[in-house]
Amino acid sequence: MFYQGDNLEFNIGITYGINWMYGRPDSALEILEGYISRNEDNLEKLAESCAGERHLLLWLDEHSLREFSDAFKVEDIALPSRKPIHPSAVTHLWIVNDVNGLGWRFEPESG
Repeated sequence: MFYQGDNLEFNIGITYGINWMYGRPDSALEILEGYISRNEDNLEKLAESCAGERHLLLWLDEHSLREFSDAFKVEDIALPSRKPIHPSAVTHLWIVNDVNGLGWRFEPESG
């Protein structure tokens, strides 16, 4: 934006605030848990299933949140410090990053 008046001329720039958090595994897991609990249509389908194992797959790509991308960097890949908390409709949880093929798999027996 350019302002001119009263013998003054200057440019005014407007920037947007940026909030960035390094995506460690625990922060990525917390965001995933929130997403899973809000994703009612898939949870309903899994709950209606008579299967003993009910797998939920989350496929992450370049459009996913930065917290996920950073949690799956090749040089930094690590598991969260705890098991995920998810609805009982899900017995097995898979999270795969399309960019580098890395991911997490949680199952009741081994975590």
